[in-house]
Amino acid sequence: MDEPRSPGDFTTAALADLLDRHGSNPERWPEAQRAPALALVQTNADAERLLDEARALDAALDALPAPAMPSHLPGQVLDALPRDFAEIALDWLAANFWRPVGFALAPLLVGFALGNAQQDGTGDLEDAVTLLAFDEVQLFDLAENGNAE
Repeated sequence: MDEPRSPGDFTTAALADLLDRHGSNPERWPEAQRAPALALVQTNADAERLLDEARALDAALDALPAPAMPSHLPGQVLDALPRDFAEIALDWLAANFWRPVGFALAPLLVGFALGNAQQDGTGDLEDAVTLLAFDEVQLFDLAENGNAE
């Protein structure tokens, strides 16, 4: 909400919003809105009625007893907290790093398993010949002799 520029700019809707957010005690209102809101209450009957309703609500809420907190609740909350940095880091790594890595590696492992399962061992000679073609063995040293013998 835009802050009013002068007391005349402060509307009853703005006052209702202010009361909903901060209650009826003007000391809890933002300083920039306090003076225009109080000026509106002084001059407007609807604004005064809104403030009276907010005061009645605050008084009714203050009259209610605070709810009793179960005695086991603080222990449960503290037990639910991670114990140390290592546990937090492990949880973070497990969720944010290893899960996507596992999903990325799964097709690779399936492909590797399928590729190895279909080999029957007959390609060993072909593999040896292919690797021999890439070997750096020189049968003839043409640079020294000038011709092949």
